[in-house]
Amino acid sequence: MRRKADKYFGKTCRFFDTEKRQCTIYTARPTICREYPGGGCGYYSFLMAERNSQEDPDHVASTWNV
Repeated sequence: MRRKADKYFGKTCRFFDTEKRQCTIYTARPTICREYPGGGCGYYSFLMAERNSQEDPDHVASTWNV
């Protein structure tokens, strides 16, 4: 699946809204997204885990790509 530029991770899913930091097609997501190991989008799972650990619903973790 094609990816697009992302200021935090270098590249991310083309369906990911890089401003709102959320999936734009979740209810109609393709099979590859539905079958991703662990049962969901890896990026979204990581983002939610970071937000939960920081106790901040708007937190976006910086990475080595920043």
